Amino acid sequence: MSVPIYKVIFKGIKENDESKLNLVFKGIRSDKRINIPSQLILNLKEISKSVQNVISYQNISEVIKVGKDSSRLSYIYYFIILYTSIDGKKKGFLIGNEKKLGDILIGTWPFNDEFPTEKISDTISNLVKNIENYKEICLISSV
Repeated sequence: MSVPIYKVIFKGIKENDESKLNLVFKGIRSDKRINIPSQLILNLKEISKSVQNVISYQNISEVIKVGKDSSRLSYIYYFIILYTSIDGKKKGFLIGNEKKLGDILIGTWPFNDEFPTEKISDTISNLVKNIENYKEICLISSV
């Protein structure tokens, strides 16, 4: 079973070609479902109001599954969390919301990095609890 690939296209201004404003995420195998606590997104949005290095905005135009299995996605909306850790490493998560299951992790960035499941869970729980461990955190939403 191959790992899906997701291309996220961002909204641009009229002078920019939107197809150039994108990130590619490596999908998570469906047998390794990682639920994202709904409170995480709410907390990051709230923190962004008072902490300068945490920003939140709406800018996802669409998410496309690419490759051999380019089936239609069943997610209601999406979030991306991009962050720079204190050591300067940049990473990110693509989160999709399924009607009955809530927010789940569907991809990681950068595309060519391996991101062990245990490390993902630790990072997600630390984003709000230990915000001082990150130089920057950016929450981008489709809604």
